[in-house]
Amino acid sequence: MPPQVSRKPSRSSKTKVEVRRTPFVVILVFTLLGIIGIATGEPRRVLEQAVQVCLSCIGVG
Repeated sequence: MPPQVSRKPSRSSKTKVEVRRTPFVVILVFTLLGIIGIATGEPRRVLEQAVQVCLSCIGVG
């Protein structure tokens, strides 16, 4: 007996391609959170804290 060969069904123009939505939803949520954080001034606050920690580590602040 010859070995059986599995064949993928050919795609026709009527076949709907299934798209996973979860990655798009996750990217959208993180983008919105990033925009909200930037709008509330979080980057400035993080930079201020980083400068303060660095200056205290070297004994200046």
